[in-house]
Amino acid sequence: MLRQEDFSGRRQDEEILVFARRHGFFLFRSILVPLTLFTLAVSISVQTGVLSTLITPLGFWGIPSVCLAVLLLSFGLGLWAFLEWENDHYIVTTERIISIRRIIKVYEERREAEVERVQDVTAKTPGLTGSILGYADLRISTAGALGVITFSRVSEAAQIAEIVLRQREAASRKRLDTTRETVRETLQREMGIS
Repeated sequence: MLRQEDFSGRRQDEEILVFARRHGFFLFRSILVPLTLFTLAVSISVQTGVLSTLITPLGFWGIPSVCLAVLLLSFGLGLWAFLEWENDHYIVTTERIISIRRIIKVYEERREAEVERVQDVTAKTPGLTGSILGYADLRISTAGALGVITFSRVSEAAQIAEIVLRQREAASRKRLDTTRETVRETLQREMGIS
């Protein structure tokens, strides 16, 4: 699992300002069916006295084997849903906007852009559920071929948008200051001023 202070490709002086995942509701929604199956299998096992039969070595016939299969399947599906939710990250640093989507050992998509390339940031709340639970899709439009980086279904989208825009302004000011300093140094060198 990725901790907030580390991600692959992090630059030496880069500070993480936002480290987000999809809203917790989507984790809950993903594990609801496996959790229901797990609870159903456990309750059937307890009600029918199958739990003691499951523990005995020769007790894998009929209801016990079905309950065990459902327990294992629901546990596996729940674990997969958690890992799928946990492995998608949205990061805003002092230098970049990064979206990392991955499926363990199968697939990874990484989209990133320098903060100074950000052109516009918009938050769109998808429906009534998004309004009630407080999540939105954050669309970050960038200059160049990359186009749009989307932070899907994140909490506090307005605050994240504000941070992105502040960082864009800070990067623009820094670039302008650097350009002015370079021009001044060039002029001093050309004119022989110490």
